[in-house]
Amino acid sequence: MLTAPEIALTSRAAFLLEAGEPEGAAWTYHRAAVSALLRGKPAVAQELLDRCADIVLALDAPGLTIGIELVRAHIERAAGARESSARVLDEAARRAVEANDEAGLLLVWLARSGVMLQDPSLWTDGWATAAWLRPRLQVRGLRAAWLWLTLLLAHSHLQAGHADRAASFAAQAIEVTAPGSPDHIAAVAVAARAMLVGGQLAEAVDIAGGALREPAHGTPAALRAELFMICAGALLAIGDQAAAAECAEHARALVPPPVIGAVARFIGEPRWLVD
Repeated sequence: MLTAPEIALTSRAAFLLEAGEPEGAAWTYHRAAVSALLRGKPAVAQELLDRCADIVLALDAPGLTIGIELVRAHIERAAGARESSARVLDEAARRAVEANDEAGLLLVWLARSGVMLQDPSLWTDGWATAAWLRPRLQVRGLRAAWLWLTLLLAHSHLQAGHADRAASFAAQAIEVTAPGSPDHIAAVAVAARAMLVGGQLAEAVDIAGGALREPAHGTPAALRAELFMICAGALLAIGDQAAAAECAEHARALVPPPVIGAVARFIGEPRWLVD
């Protein structure tokens, strides 16, 4: 089942194909496939990606081919086929090297880093790879990729109990995101949790409260609800039970409980594929 934006994208792709612009049509199908993947519909994403791949067969477009394989790798991983996903990324890397596509190769390594940073057994390798990768993404102007990797670093260090490192990476993400935006709220949530771990309770309340007072620029309610719960936890630890209860009530008004987990899911989504 396609959403309204995906229907609009597929209609545009068909129009571009009829107008003699196959590469534009393929990229539009690619974007629709990413949209389906991000809303948790890998089967729909695969169907749309297949339409894209059918068009690409007649094109000399290595960048688009690499883009298809990056999405396919995420679809395979979403389906639990980790070995297949790794093979697809290996093929994407080979194509990038053959095409002398540095940006494409960096995105392959970004996808690999994402796998490592979401697997505790691979964190050490993931942190080392990210240290090599982040400055290169910045130089190439791959902002969305850099931001995604920075948020993953912040979250993985938080999970590992490295509060200072988590707060540092989260602060970098906060600095480059618009107040009230989904990425900003996610970064603030990680920073606030890191402050809680470090015993900085008042600071956690301040940063969470400040972010929640900003207009919600398309931010999913679940992200704001989780930040309200983080704020409630800090207030409860301080001893302000009334304010904590008020924050918890705000969270429940946004989404039904349980609300914890939305930030981690959001950070793990490969939103950089859209760009």
